[in-house]
Amino acid sequence: MKSCLSVVPIVVFGLGLCPSAYASEPSTHDGLLFRVQLGLGSLRSTSTALTAQGASANVGLAVGSMVNERLGVYGEYFDATSVGPSFEPSQPVGRFRDEDPDVQASLSGFGAGAVYYFMPTNLYVAATLGAACASLRERQVLTHRSRFGPALVASVGREWWIDSEWGLGLAAVAHVARLPDQGGGPTQQVGAFQLALTATFN
Repeated sequence: MKSCLSVVPIVVFGLGLCPSAYASEPSTHDGLLFRVQLGLGSLRSTSTALTAQGASANVGLAVGSMVNERLGVYGEYFDATSVGPSFEPSQPVGRFRDEDPDVQASLSGFGAGAVYYFMPTNLYVAATLGAACASLRERQVLTHRSRFGPALVASVGREWWIDSEWGLGLAAVAHVARLPDQGGGPTQQVGAFQLALTATFN
């Protein structure tokens, strides 16, 4: 995890060089919108019976279209996963151990979203409203899954053009979900926050 975080300053420095590299021919947002997002951060899942929390990695994939130069709409798949989370109580029902690398806690879902760019700085805000579920896996075997419930993904970021169609950037991304448990059990509240690298085609 530390080795991954150490890459961020290098990427930020490299992105800072991009405006001058393409400043002679400004680009615009139009047509197809395709965005890939990869990030690192933290995840916390809480219910009346159990809390799981730990460092997490997230991925987002959005496909849509620009309505005009500033506004775009899309459908998005998102996932945030913590490997080896800690638990409260520390050994719930004697099953999971704190920071066990064989245990994964995840939030995944899909929804419809919109992005708005503030030009010419290429700063943007984006939000996706959709449905998600939470799961626990042990040695890749599903041991628990919630029912689908409402979820919100919100992000703020900036991108730098590297050619006439592609932009690379950084974003702060938050996931929030409230999920009913299977069989009428306790409702789970899940939150995740990540710093992400983005690559967008449009």
